[in-house]
Amino acid sequence: MMIARKRLAMLTYSLPLIGFLSTVILVMLKIHGFSEFLHQSNVSSDQIKDQVGEITTGLATAIWPTWIGLMGWCVGVILLVVRSQQMAPPAAPERKTSIY
Repeated sequence: MMIARKRLAMLTYSLPLIGFLSTVILVMLKIHGFSEFLHQSNVSSDQIKDQVGEITTGLATAIWPTWIGLMGWCVGVILLVVRSQQMAPPAAPERKTSIY
């Protein structure tokens, strides 16, 4: 039972990092593609406008992995908190001590 909890915790805390790395990679690929496009000869201003539109659409898509990772993290943390409360031993009754 403890191993499953540790795996869930590890997965939960790695989700935002995986999402962020995916976003960085996708942004990097889009910027590289735009750079390659600009190095072509005879590029018109209309083609650049079209390419910029494609880049902004691609960047919007690239942000989704981070969003999904953060939402997964939220769900995982909630599950971990609920699970730890279910597994916590019941509180011991208070003992009253008196010198009389």
